[in-house]
Amino acid sequence: MKKEEAIQIKFCNYLKKNHSLVIFTADLSGDNVNIQQARKNKMQRSSRGFPDLMIFERNKEYGMLFLEFKKESPYLKNGKLSTNKHIQEQNELHKKLRLKGFKVDFVWSLEDAILIFEKYIKK
Repeated sequence: MKKEEAIQIKFCNYLKKNHSLVIFTADLSGDNVNIQQARKNKMQRSSRGFPDLMIFERNKEYGMLFLEFKKESPYLKNGKLSTNKHIQEQNELHKKLRLKGFKVDFVWSLEDAILIFEKYIKK
């Protein structure tokens, strides 16, 4: 299991235990599947780069919370986002989601995910 998957699973367990009324689901397009399933999955998505976790909870500012789990920070020491093609592709979709009124964040630890969620839920 990849580090980001482990963080995501721990966070999902945190939600189930501490916020049992919150509805959420994961985008499983990054999972290893056979080529036929991968093609089928691709046909059922609008684009690449979809965030890992979708939390269907509205607050005063946003309609939903999306989290993208990473094994380490995607930000460089200067504060700019990595130029990695995949991260840039994800960020482009994140921008579109933000324009539609959703909160989207990269997270790279369980503590980050919990902090972002708790701050989000209190708004």
